[in-house]
Amino acid sequence: MAPYRSADGKPTKLVDSIFSTIPGSPAYVGKASYHKVNLPEFNFTWEYNGRNAIQGEFRFEA
Repeated sequence: MAPYRSADGKPTKLVDSIFSTIPGSPAYVGKASYHKVNLPEFNFTWEYNGRNAIQGEFRFEA
């Protein structure tokens, strides 16, 4: 994923937006040059090029 950048060169982010799928985390928007999933046992098989992408920060806690 390559981020879109603001006029001053910083990665563009959306804050307090419904586009972030991680509550409380900013959504960094960009473009994924290539995305491929191949998990046929779960019927998950697809491939995309040049699609928009959103990235966020999270961590798992137990």
